[in-house]
Amino acid sequence: MNVNMIYQDNIQLLTKVYNNYVHWYMAQQYKKEDKEPGKHAKDEDQKSVLRYRLRLKDLQYKFGVAQGFPQRYLKILANPDSHSDEELDPISNRYFIKKLECRSDKENTFIKRVDEEISKAENADGKKAQRRERHIPPEGKASISKTVPKGFPIDFYDPEWFNNLPEGKKRTIANCHVIEFFTDV
Repeated sequence: MNVNMIYQDNIQLLTKVYNNYVHWYMAQQYKKEDKEPGKHAKDEDQKSVLRYRLRLKDLQYKFGVAQGFPQRYLKILANPDSHSDEELDPISNRYFIKKLECRSDKENTFIKRVDEEISKAENADGKKAQRRERHIPPEGKASISKTVPKGFPIDFYDPEWFNNLPEGKKRTIANCHVIEFFTDV
């Protein structure tokens, strides 16, 4: 955080900023922690995951546009809820992709292949990757995100997960008139 030195002698303003920080912002954190211990740290972790997911979405969407992907793929790449989280494994010091409960294996393969193509393009340009190396974990870990993207083609969703939904939810979540993957991805 950069400090603007113009305001260093403005004691009234600094007092207001300090009071706001201590008496409002920290009080909000205290209230959260008082209701549920560890809530603030959990919320901060979720914000961090969301920020990275948005950066990943932007990278993959821009790559898809530059490569001339069909509109049906760009629609999926443009939605941050269709992207998975990742978790740092402290033992191997690698980031493992967490599986979205609602996403099909075909969709997981598609996203992984987009990642691979981005890596190939960066290597061909001689650039060093400015992003995390993402690996598929040996055992699938579920994502912390419970938000289900809506309006995607029916094959975006995991068949077992989708078939367990109530009929009313099935109609509101999936676009049953469109198929995303015509052949094996």
